[in-house]
Amino acid sequence: MTANHDLHDACAKYVLDCDVHLADDGDIISLIYFMRPGKRKRWRYLRALVFDGGPVSSVVAAELARVIPRAIKLERLTFQRAEATLSAHPDLALALAALPSVRHVRIENGYQHTCRMLEAMQWPLESVSLNKTNYTRSWRDSDKLDRLHPARLLQNSRTTLKFMKCQSWTECSDVLPTYPVYPEVHTLIVEDVWCPRSAQWAKSFPDLKRLTVGTIEGHFMEDEGNLQEYAAARRRNMNEYAHTEEATVRTTLESFAGGPLDLYLLGLPCRIRNISISVCEESLNFFTTAMEVALPTYLNLRISHSLLRAPATSLPVCLLSPGLRELERLSLSFSYTVPDHDSSMDEILELIFSALLRLSLREFSLTMDYRKFPYCREGSDDDGPLHLEPPGCPVEGWFTNFDPKKLAQEFVDLIPSLERVNLAVGPASTHNLQAFLRKEGGVEVAPDVVSLPDEFRPVDPVLWDMHYPLGV
Repeated sequence: MTANHDLHDACAKYVLDCDVHLADDGDIISLIYFMRPGKRKRWRYLRALVFDGGPVSSVVAAELARVIPRAIKLERLTFQRAEATLSAHPDLALALAALPSVRHVRIENGYQHTCRMLEAMQWPLESVSLNKTNYTRSWRDSDKLDRLHPARLLQNSRTTLKFMKCQSWTECSDVLPTYPVYPEVHTLIVEDVWCPRSAQWAKSFPDLKRLTVGTIEGHFMEDEGNLQEYAAARRRNMNEYAHTEEATVRTTLESFAGGPLDLYLLGLPCRIRNISISVCEESLNFFTTAMEVALPTYLNLRISHSLLRAPATSLPVCLLSPGLRELERLSLSFSYTVPDHDSSMDEILELIFSALLRLSLREFSLTMDYRKFPYCREGSDDDGPLHLEPPGCPVEGWFTNFDPKKLAQEFVDLIPSLERVNLAVGPASTHNLQAFLRKEGGVEVAPDVVSLPDEFRPVDPVLWDMHYPLGV
């Protein structure tokens, strides 16, 4: 009998160590029944709970609120439709807020009841994602916009929080009268919002190291008609930094990921050691201005295919920016689209060679792939058959005959300071990283041929799927 009990207990522990998904009343009822054996001690094995956002009745929500306090070791909470779930019964939000061990939370579609839960919680939170506010007219509170500001909303966890991600969290005030201080926050991700007031981050996050920003302006970049608005937003942020207490303004940021316009708008007054950024024709001018202040030592630069079209005169502009004069490591990547481009691979490489001559790099990484779009013979009907590739495609021939060691040697010969070359060349589905080290009289294959470290991965791999369910 004891052995049978132990087996059931071990099986329950194994099942509850994974994410438990609750889609609707049926799932919640099944979970409650599953937890009953062993005097309901199975609750202590529950580690991660995911509310998938299906309909929950008031009766079932009330029963869940009654028994959930037993989940004393629950660490991860996810809400797909937080307002729909938490509004099912008034006790549910407070019962979840009273749990003692919640460390990681992701909230989708939060608003009034989410605010109530987060204001009541005393969780030792380490990471949080606030994704999308779910506006309703029924919440009539003149202070609600301040209450929903992330810095105020999460202040009960300000001593433990390390990672904060806010995406489309728009129903909140731009600024607060005063700011709680989060001394442990090292990573901040702000996406799908209008240009944020970045000076407030210096007040709330004094130890911020990693910053990722994706503004609405950057996603929907306008033509020159909006340049004055962009410049005004940048000046506003720079002026607010200028009036911020000097001791709170950082002099160096470890890494930034985003777009050139995003970085330009923020007006950050500090150096940024590592930058991961994508550049297209429309963002080229913002890139140059932003780099002059950032002065990175490592740049991960993704080039838009639009900069590779003949005569490809825009490509060197990125690499000739005065703000790259202290660059030590450069990672350059682009896709060559067939038959969209007229420039040959040799012409593109020549442009890269000429731009790199002015840099004093120690390490250079180049990732190149090509993609073939359906090709229609000139003069054929739109409804006619598509030729899957242009006849006699020279680009495919170049990639087929590519000699990685020869190309690495050319880079080493070109740049006297270069110590290492990493190459990943070919169709994206097949290319492998190849690394070469400088040696006397040439290059040699590096013994540590591994994937390049992602210095911008913002969370522990265990939490990656939780905060990035759809990837990046």
